[in-house]
Amino acid sequence: MFDIGTLMIMIVLVASVSALILFMLWRIDTSRQGVFLWFIASLLNVVAYGSPMAFAAIERPLDGIFFNNIVILTSTFLLLEGALRFREYHSRWRWLFAPVILPVLAVIAWLFRDDAASRYAWLDPVSVTVFIAIAAIMVYRPANRQQLKVYGLTASFCLFMAVLLAIRWVLAIRSSNDIEAQVFNPYMFMGFILFTLGWTYSIMLACYQRAYDNILHLAREDALTGLPNRRSIDEALNREILRSTRTGNPFALILLDLNDFKVVNDQHGHLVGDELLQTIALRLKDRVRDADFVGRLGGDEFLVILHDAGTETDRVTAMHRLQKYLCDPYQIQGHELRVGVSAGLSVFGQDGESADELLRSADRRMYRDKS
Repeated sequence: MFDIGTLMIMIVLVASVSALILFMLWRIDTSRQGVFLWFIASLLNVVAYGSPMAFAAIERPLDGIFFNNIVILTSTFLLLEGALRFREYHSRWRWLFAPVILPVLAVIAWLFRDDAASRYAWLDPVSVTVFIAIAAIMVYRPANRQQLKVYGLTASFCLFMAVLLAIRWVLAIRSSNDIEAQVFNPYMFMGFILFTLGWTYSIMLACYQRAYDNILHLAREDALTGLPNRRSIDEALNREILRSTRTGNPFALILLDLNDFKVVNDQHGHLVGDELLQTIALRLKDRVRDADFVGRLGGDEFLVILHDAGTETDRVTAMHRLQKYLCDPYQIQGHELRVGVSAGLSVFGQDGESADELLRSADRRMYRDKS
């Protein structure tokens, strides 16, 4: 089995490789939240694991222990903040706790720098709590099943580290005379190395999954308005058809088309026209129910799926309300704009049983309304 000095060097090398990989991931996409903080945390681990050897060389081992503890704790809290940012949980209030928590932990580390049992008994519960929190954050409300699997791998390595630190904590509170020999054993160090390797690998997968999810999201989103695009509309229609076929509850489809939208572009320019489309999209999202669906077919055409078709009176009333709401004047770049809106409605089972039939039926009625 390797001696402690060799294992310390191995940890420094592994942490250095981890820092390099995380730096490359951050440079590939600097907008990816959290990765830069994980890179800084890995750099701190390199410094922390290398510091005992450096302080021992100048015959100040107690100062090396104190420095190691503080740097490791700082790295742990950076891992936590990185996880929060990676999962897009933002809050500027969190940083107000750091100036309070870290000085308290620093005082504890200094007071017990020559008493390993007391030091671990005070500090390890903090680290265990943080790693459990990181694991919970990574798996909380994933967007899909694949994301849960990938983020769950990251969480499992965090729980593994929490178990290692909990074991050290249990050994510390027993206050045995050979606590240093129990803590500084090859198996504990090999566990730290395994965590660093596994954590780095899982973060690579998590970043890849995030990039893949973003690509899928962009492929289903209209770039101008942020509404679902034609591909998402087709998928939503197919889902509604399957649901209605299974449950027997029909849904309604409404097509909306702006009248004389070309005149707006010709008179005021395409930038005004684009902003008008964005404002219309916001009005639609504000008006439809959460259970309903709104998307942009293309150009100046929009589509709304009413999850519950209701009665014919309900459907027609909902369509006319949307028309009236969209016809209210718009204030765009100092111009007051008014647009007319033509609408057509179709019902699953009554006007067709496929997406194409429903779209054709609503399209015919929409152009009849326009003329």
